[in-house]
Amino acid sequence: MDVSVRPGAIQVSDADTIVVNLFLGVTRPGGATGAVDAALGGAISELIAGGDLSGKAGEVAVLYPRGAIPARRVLVVGLGPSDRFDLEGARRAGGSAIRRARALGARRLATIVHGAGVGGLDPATAAQAVVEGSLLAHYRYDELKSKVEDDRTVESLELLELDAGRLPAVEAGAAMAEAVCAGVMLARDLVNMPPNVATPARLADEATAIADAHGMGLTIGDRAWAHERGMGAFLAVARGAGDEPRFIVLEHNGERA
Repeated sequence: MDVSVRPGAIQVSDADTIVVNLFLGVTRPGGATGAVDAALGGAISELIAGGDLSGKAGEVAVLYPRGAIPARRVLVVGLGPSDRFDLEGARRAGGSAIRRARALGARRLATIVHGAGVGGLDPATAAQAVVEGSLLAHYRYDELKSKVEDDRTVESLELLELDAGRLPAVEAGAAMAEAVCAGVMLARDLVNMPPNVATPARLADEATAIADAHGMGLTIGDRAWAHERGMGAFLAVARGAGDEPRFIVLEHNGERA
């Protein structure tokens, strides 16, 4: 999924689906949600008044603007009580929105940074939480499937920030989230692989690629290397395997005191 940060108001985004939010108990939405509500002629307020939208955590309401704004769909994700909202709440909101968007067949998703306004969160860490929640909720492991039954994928995620002064912080947070999620998703891929695929040699290749890409120190020990170091338990386990063992050590700034 391509992640980008752009300046601008969410209600004028040309993404096919936009995401705003609502705290529990709010009856008259403000901020970006209020702006979208006004552009839709009070449609969000109508849902709240009718009891169809409460703002509870994990709730996602879907509205169809029918030409009132460029987006085809508006998702309103609940954030729960404002006094208990934190970074994990922002992370969960991002995940709830991306799951609903994918189920609806969205391709381009634009969102505000949940919690960076009245939520009181730091814009950089809030952006990181939203992107982390979105990317990790969108993760799927399909490598070994001969046929993927549901190929719906959100291709891009845009974070829109109206305050130009906060754009650098939002960009930094989004970049950090992409780096963290790349590592998490690689770990998930390796865990999801069956043992005849994630062999010691395959793991050593992955470690070599990481070391080469990021200038990390790398040690890959074979059976003789482990024997020299008296690693009896390790060798005992490896004795029953069909593949030669690899003891892998990746070091980041390993020479630093």
